[in-house]
Amino acid sequence: SAPADEAPPDAPRARSFDGAPLLDQEPHRVLLGSARGAPPPPALFLYSSDDQIIDAAAVERMADALDALGARVTRVRWETSPHVSHLRTDRKRYVASLATFLASAGIAEADAEATAPP
Repeated sequence: SAPADEAPPDAPRARSFDGAPLLDQEPHRVLLGSARGAPPPPALFLYSSDDQIIDAAAVERMADALDALGARVTRVRWETSPHVSHLRTDRKRYVASLATFLASAGIAEADAEATAPP
């Protein structure tokens, strides 16, 4: 059996976006500072297929790893939107996605106008 401060050998391991090991710990502990044994918090991934900085497949792998650990993962993917430009290029979808996520996580009340379908 693994010591209390060490993940079991079959636990999913965090990887950086290029696939390299990331401190050999669980993704939610590394990325979100979650206490061992606590469920990972909900996660929202806003990303694009044509991002020139971060490959969409790498974002999806991280989302999958958090999902495997029990996090409620929400993915919002644009086909064409430059890196971190989703709010600027598609404000209505971005705001609606964020409002819906925050409401579903119990962080904020949903704004009916923001969450209305386009």
